Amino acid sequence: MASAQKATVRNLARDIKSGAPRDREKAVDDLYHLLKNKTANLTALEDKGYHEIFEALFSLVLVEKPVYYDNRKTQAKRNTAASRLSKCASAVRVAASRGVARLGRKTLLAFIDHITQVLPGPNDDFVAPLLQDYVKALVDVLRHSAHVELLARKDGAPWISCVDFLLDVCVYILPSESRSSVVALSRDSPAPGTPTLWSTGRSSGSNQSQKRVNKPEGRPILDALEGLDCLVQAANAPVLQRAKDVTDLVLRVLALKNLSLDPTQSACFAIANNIFAVTQADDFQLANSLVRNLLPLMSYWWRADKVSQDEAIKTLRNEISKTIFLTHLHIEYLATKALDATVRNDVENLVEPLWLEYAKRGDPFRLQLHDLTFATSSLPDDSLRLQSFGLRHHNTEGESHWALVQNIALLEAILLRIRRNPGVAETDRQEQPHKRRRTQESASRIRLKLKSRDINEQRTALQLVPFLIAINVLETEEIRDLLADLAVCASNKHATTASWALIACARYASRQPY
Repeated sequence: MASAQKATVRNLARDIKSGAPRDREKAVDDLYHLLKNKTANLTALEDKGYHEIFEALFSLVLVEKPVYYDNRKTQAKRNTAASRLSKCASAVRVAASRGVARLGRKTLLAFIDHITQVLPGPNDDFVAPLLQDYVKALVDVLRHSAHVELLARKDGAPWISCVDFLLDVCVYILPSESRSSVVALSRDSPAPGTPTLWSTGRSSGSNQSQKRVNKPEGRPILDALEGLDCLVQAANAPVLQRAKDVTDLVLRVLALKNLSLDPTQSACFAIANNIFAVTQADDFQLANSLVRNLLPLMSYWWRADKVSQDEAIKTLRNEISKTIFLTHLHIEYLATKALDATVRNDVENLVEPLWLEYAKRGDPFRLQLHDLTFATSSLPDDSLRLQSFGLRHHNTEGESHWALVQNIALLEAILLRIRRNPGVAETDRQEQPHKRRRTQESASRIRLKLKSRDINEQRTALQLVPFLIAINVLETEEIRDLLADLAVCASNKHATTASWALIACARYASRQPY
């Protein structure tokens, strides 16, 4: 059966390459339906078979693309060309999805070469009938991590070609008012070498203008962002060569606050996290710049007004939580050492929506007592834990709740260090002598919330205390003052409140020398 299917595919590929126009179109339709059929046994179709499929489809694309753009042709002929291009693109996408794990090096490089060279149009645009499915096909291939690592080998020219291409796609799709703010991308690396038989000879380096006239249908910006995310995750990727270009784009997408809340923002923060993790030690200036720009965007996109806990919001907040944890040392440096007043304000503006949103959550979406284990010796070394307790193993939902509480504690610790920094205090007096800063109240912030009548706000404060003690940000006198408040909470009639108070007291006790 597999051999028969393989023969059918090869016959269809031959018909697409050499048949009459209508026969070629029908062969594309038949190939598309065969590849899309999940029950079709295509196990015998290895790299060579997929190479033949792509070669046939791409040959038809190269025939129809000039017709689509030829103003001398009748509108009917151009519409027919558009239809054939669209069908070819759909077949390419299905073939890429079906055969992604079977593509060899030559097929992969030729596939990348064709898409990055043929999809750009002659008018600083992209071929509309191809755009959505071609980008999806490329991203399907890039999701296979082994392929991305192959593209990044040696000088990484194919990897750079893909990054530049996806950047151009994103810039093209961005609303016209934001395009002018996108910095011209600095491309200093060569494109892949000799064009393959699928190529048009156009350089796959991105030399086209950033000024786009027409907007494409489908708006596949999310696919392009996911492709960029796949590219920057490769361990051998030359991320530093394109880090600024990619982060500039990500920041501009996140700055489009009129966009609806969807996976686009999650993809942007995921890309920023991956790039920051790679570049923070190698390009300190870029890392600090990225942190400065992300701070106000994190507070906005956390969307404390959204009480929904659907998957899109949970995914976005998890990515922002990762951003806070990854960047907190840089945030602290900028706020307390570099004396950046804007960063200090942004920290204050970030911690408040985290408090507000977490305090409004129902119990199932907060860190719960049953999420914890006090048998820390049974936990793996890399588990989430403090000295006296940790997160129960294999508790995926609990991880995001733990991370949020820990991040609020990290930000509160930064506010405390800001207040204690003589340089910061002097700068504030000189710049804003009449402004009463919230950081002046930092020492009592936790104590005030412990006395709150809002039970969730009080419990959030109780959950924070062990983390603040673990960070070693609280001075001995402050901890002793807190103990009096914790003793009151420990006698609370609500068992949950009393339990969290006792856990906080136990964490303090475990810190003391015996």
